[in-house]
Amino acid sequence: APEEIAWDGIDDTGKHVPDGQYTATLNVSYVNGNTPQAVSNPFFVDTSVPQIDVSSDALLFSPTADSKLAAVTIKQSSSDEDLWEGEMRDAGGKHIRGWFWKGKAADFSWDGKDENGNLMADGYYTYVVKSQSKGGTTTTKQLSGIQIDTRPTPVYVTAGSDGFSPNGDGFRDTMSFNVIVSLKDGVKSWKLAMVEAAAGEQKSFGGTTAVPATVTWDGKDNAGIKAAVDGLYTAVLTVEYFKGNVATAKSTPFRLAVTPPKVDVSIGPLPFSPDNDGVNDELTIGLKVDDPVPVDSWSITILDPEQHPFTSFAGKGAPTEQIIWNGTSSTGELVQSAEDYPLTFTLKDTLGLTTSVQKTIPVDILVIKDGDKLKVRIASITFQANTPDYVNVDADKAAKNASTISRLAEIFKKYAKYKIQIEGHANLINWDNPAKAKVEQDQELLPLSKKRADAIRDALIAQGIDAARITTVGVGAAEPIVPFSDLDNRWKNRRVEFVLVRQ
Repeated sequence: APEEIAWDGIDDTGKHVPDGQYTATLNVSYVNGNTPQAVSNPFFVDTSVPQIDVSSDALLFSPTADSKLAAVTIKQSSSDEDLWEGEMRDAGGKHIRGWFWKGKAADFSWDGKDENGNLMADGYYTYVVKSQSKGGTTTTKQLSGIQIDTRPTPVYVTAGSDGFSPNGDGFRDTMSFNVIVSLKDGVKSWKLAMVEAAAGEQKSFGGTTAVPATVTWDGKDNAGIKAAVDGLYTAVLTVEYFKGNVATAKSTPFRLAVTPPKVDVSIGPLPFSPDNDGVNDELTIGLKVDDPVPVDSWSITILDPEQHPFTSFAGKGAPTEQIIWNGTSSTGELVQSAEDYPLTFTLKDTLGLTTSVQKTIPVDILVIKDGDKLKVRIASITFQANTPDYVNVDADKAAKNASTISRLAEIFKKYAKYKIQIEGHANLINWDNPAKAKVEQDQELLPLSKKRADAIRDALIAQGIDAARITTVGVGAAEPIVPFSDLDNRWKNRRVEFVLVRQ
């Protein structure tokens, strides 16, 4: 018998035998009749080639705390073999870390560390996997381009100011944000969200392109139709990288406001009576401001009954809670009796939002001490033109006439020991022509002012004032208190004065 026999896996019919486990049986027949037999150890016929597919959803990763891809996941689908051997190599082909599987190669994750637990340097790595079949056939596959990138990814966002008011008035209608991204390459997506403290996100910007250095917000919400809700906002920047890092930053808080400041104005006591008698001589103007935005400036304007400026108050920053007014103008002129003085309080905050509130200051009948006399000056009794008729005038004026006369009667009853002289005064139209002025005074104003004084006398008597206390005189234009050439203020000359003399 030969010392060895080589078998090529072909059966007696000339075909390849199936893959599997085989044994060789040796039979020997001797002349003396002995027939010994021997059986070999099992051996395999294996004509297959090890099969494996290797892949990864992401080759770039960042084994850092702020990364969503702190490891690379290797996916493997293989045939069943005695042993699969995996190996991670650096760019120079040096062995970094190994893995072994019996049967099928399994999926696994690599955290970027070597076999001693040391984090590898940033760079490119290659995964190699191989196996040898029972028949000696070897298969090797590799996955190249695995990249570790641990570079830091700090980002910053700053608001251009502490607030804005997108109401279309041309003042602080937009807000700009400066955006700084330290690592510009490898950005997967970015988002800049405008988040209100209570209502949450109202507007966002974003994209998959390069992060812009500046973003400007017009104050509209995500629908782009209306302004976002008023409130305190923070701009939140989020930058996601392909390597898995997610960098975030927040701006300092800023305010969006389109609602004007809420203000409340109270005045008292009313009616106001600054005649130095110790009763209601000072007007208290109460101011309340409700505005989350700091106040820039404020003003109070008081007009005379003819809508001309009378006096004003103003300041920067928040106003005081109370302002005391003594009833005089900026030039020292005292308010007129029984007149209404319009007050306007205007407040502007630092975002340019403005609120105005109007009030009316009704002035009482003022009894002014003049030497040993008391005087009451009334410019608010309205007569029909060129007549002493104060009843058949506009309804509002007639009602005010009646109220004024009623109030005069109340006051004169308190001064029962005083005689009352009623003086009628008028305006001179022809003040710039002496000849015409004299004719106007003698023929028109003197008789007209006397008739008007008499009409008021009759009204007071009807209110219960003793007729014996009252005398009347028509002064006409003889005693103006304002030059007739002062067209804005000469209305004050058209008045009725009451002189009270102690009996």
